[in-house]
Amino acid sequence: MNPLQQRQHGRNMIVLVAAPNPRRFTFNVRIEHSDRFLVRSTYQPFFDSARRLLDLGHDPETILVLKHEGSPTEALKSTIGAAGRLTVKEPDRGRIHFAQWKAFPSSPVTPRVRRTAETRVQHSGGPL
Repeated sequence: MNPLQQRQHGRNMIVLVAAPNPRRFTFNVRIEHSDRFLVRSTYQPFFDSARRLLDLGHDPETILVLKHEGSPTEALKSTIGAAGRLTVKEPDRGRIHFAQWKAFPSSPVTPRVRRTAETRVQHSGGPL
């Protein structure tokens, strides 16, 4: 068991602490009893932290709990795997709700191909 994990009902559990980042109206998240940040400057501290923990190799069945700094109350609770698949949707019209998370592509546009001696296209008149 990871030293930052706890046990609850025989299952591993990680408790997150979300602290407001007043300059950006976002949250910085750390694992309880740790001074290192897991995620910085996020609008969705629970879901972004779950995805970060999955990236770090944590078991998707581990229980994940979010508390706000200075509060003993559990604000959200799920497994890392379930939370990592969700996001919050804020439509222009309608109600805020949880939705399936989809990763953004690394670039919203297709990059240009840089022309080098190896990539030049030949045509009947010679190189372009």
